[in-house]
Amino acid sequence: MFGTRYMATLLGISFVLHQVGSSLGAWGGGLIFDTLGSYDRAWQIGVLIGFAAGVLQILAGGPARRPARK
Repeated sequence: MFGTRYMATLLGISFVLHQVGSSLGAWGGGLIFDTLGSYDRAWQIGVLIGFAAGVLQILAGGPARRPARK
């Protein structure tokens, strides 16, 4: 979709966002533990987010297939 020209930029952005999400997840889990005294709600939220992400990926589909050449 973007070609090789922007591959390094896109990989860098995805890496940074992955690290930001990881740190927010760890911070959020600690906040939930401090508030509720248990990690149970953090696990439940994590499972729901993962399930929703999977459903969105399935619904979004992939790139359009090109017709086969004859």
